[in-house]
Amino acid sequence: MKHRYLCLFLVVFLLLSACGDVLTSGGSTDGAIEHVIQEISRLQEATSDHTTPLPEIEAAFATVDSIARELQSPSLSIWTNTQIGFYYYQLTKLEKALPYFLKSSRGITANPTQQLIDPADCLIKNAYFFGNIGDHDLAVNYLSQAVLLVDTTSSAYATIHFALGSEYRSLGNEERAIQHFVFSKEAARDRDPVRYAKALGELALNEKDLMKAEHMLLEDIQLSEMHGDQRNAMFARIRLAKIYVDREEWEEATLLLDRAQAYAAMRTNLTGFEQEITTLKLAVAVASNDRNAQLELHRHLQTINNRLAETDGKEVVMKVNLELQRARAHNDILLKKVKLQQSKVTAIALLSICFLLVVVAIFLRRSKMQALKMHQLKFERIVMNFELEKVKSESKYAQAQQTIQTYVTFLDERNTAIQELNEVVEHLQKSSSTNAQHQRQRLEQLLQEHLMTEENWSRFRTTFMVEYPAFYEHVTRELTGITESQLRIVLLQKLGLNNLMMANLLGVGQDSIKKAKQRLRKKYGDSYERLDNLETDRV
Repeated sequence: MKHRYLCLFLVVFLLLSACGDVLTSGGSTDGAIEHVIQEISRLQEATSDHTTPLPEIEAAFATVDSIARELQSPSLSIWTNTQIGFYYYQLTKLEKALPYFLKSSRGITANPTQQLIDPADCLIKNAYFFGNIGDHDLAVNYLSQAVLLVDTTSSAYATIHFALGSEYRSLGNEERAIQHFVFSKEAARDRDPVRYAKALGELALNEKDLMKAEHMLLEDIQLSEMHGDQRNAMFARIRLAKIYVDREEWEEATLLLDRAQAYAAMRTNLTGFEQEITTLKLAVAVASNDRNAQLELHRHLQTINNRLAETDGKEVVMKVNLELQRARAHNDILLKKVKLQQSKVTAIALLSICFLLVVVAIFLRRSKMQALKMHQLKFERIVMNFELEKVKSESKYAQAQQTIQTYVTFLDERNTAIQELNEVVEHLQKSSSTNAQHQRQRLEQLLQEHLMTEENWSRFRTTFMVEYPAFYEHVTRELTGITESQLRIVLLQKLGLNNLMMANLLGVGQDSIKKAKQRLRKKYGDSYERLDNLETDRV
């Protein structure tokens, strides 16, 4: 009773200290997380020798767990749930441990391993629990992750391989189990004598040579007692007693079982081992035909079975496993609902995006159609202006006195219009749209109308002959065989038109004009060259 009050005082002090530290941490999340970790570590240290949970300790864990939840740190929640769940697991309170390990397991699945607090420890403890209630595949999964996180020279490396061996043995894969037990034995040989002893004990189970198995278990017991691990010594004695029972060495078996029971009976969390010890002792009593011992052992076994029904017996394990399956099924239903909701949200989002795309497409099409319409109107205005200027120019020339000077003015206006038309046509050539092609064709047609036609040429030549008769007569006399196209170049050159202007009026390129002049020089030589210096009076 005195010990109980001292423990209660310690817990209250720890709780007040924890709450005070968190509340005065000035809002620092990192500081608050550190305090939670410290308080759980203190509680673990204070309960290291407990064999049954105390209400005040459970209350203390619940308070720290509440503080951890308020901090909303996934890594802290995983670590806290793992440590509290393991507290109950060590005391064989599987039903109380289950909710904590379910939460920690979900957290491990949802968060990257590297973000966990002490990830190897969390994975190992979760593996112990789930392996104990029959989910050996999940235990192997956690242990396989944990072994990658620890140093190969550490005792944890041997511990994880030992646990993997146990899980593979439970799965019926004895070959893999032996491999891991051997790894554990070799890794622990010079670093962890107790783990080395445990590995020897497990390897002894697979040893067909009973003498060798006996030797290995005796070494296991010796090393365990030498290093103060009475629990493993008890476990090894039970296994060695089984060998002695099989060999009908009743006295040796009884001595081992008595020592094992003396340790197990003092700890309520070892009731399962006490059941195994009592069962073996009953087999010895039956073989020895000791009826009084049989009766007493039957009664004791019934008492043990009743205790196990409330702690870690087969019924409790089955019940916890059933609760685990229900929790997972419920979790699967929630996940399906979340996925369905996400699918609905995604569908709505996609429909919204499609609707917006349609609206944007309609808007862009209308904008494009409006732009095309404006462009077409602008084009029609340009064409109309060109046609109007053409009509004005022709009308002006027709009404004026038809002289070379008025014709030069007419040609100059026509040249300006042709130059502007060429610029617009050149711009339209850069576009490959059907509309641009139609517009270009229409402008080219209009351009043809601005060129010097046969009618215009005939009028121009007549006027030129009237005003420059001597020049015209000299050209036709000296440049024998001159063609109509060459004559046009000579007469337009006389009026001072440059190559570009002549090219525009005649509808050819400047290179064509240059080549035509070269041919004239080649054909007529000095007769053509002297035309520039020929002085002829204008009539």
